[in-house]
Amino acid sequence: MDDDEEKPRKRSRDGTDDRGPRYPVDRAAALRRAKPPAVALMLVGLMNSGLGVFIAVMAFVVGGMNLGGAEGVIGLFNALAGLVTFTGGLNLLRLDGYGLARTGSITAMVPCVSPCLLLGLPIGVWALVTAGSPDVRGAFRDRKA
Repeated sequence: MDDDEEKPRKRSRDGTDDRGPRYPVDRAAALRRAKPPAVALMLVGLMNSGLGVFIAVMAFVVGGMNLGGAEGVIGLFNALAGLVTFTGGLNLLRLDGYGLARTGSITAMVPCVSPCLLLGLPIGVWALVTAGSPDVRGAFRDRKA
């Protein structure tokens, strides 16, 4: 195959191919669909960050649960992971930064990083499925164009 020839596009049943949907993307509909999981993901990120900061303050200032500095580092790590989750939800809400939106969704689902796992797991799955749907993913791509 010559370099001038275009590679065939892999198509699926839902009208998408390896470069996104074939049809024009309704950005307003994609925003309406992405808003609930994005806001929920942002709330999980805030809760994780708040809990991480609380753990770090308790460890460094009060003394924690006799784990010393390790407990404080774990709290700071959880706060940072909560910040990534919050930023991923914000990117999903704006339909900007597909990779960070997926990263935030996955971070919310990891048990060691997400103290609020009971909320983070279902909300992370919801946000990941929503971000990967053809119409929302196409809106992410449409924003770049």
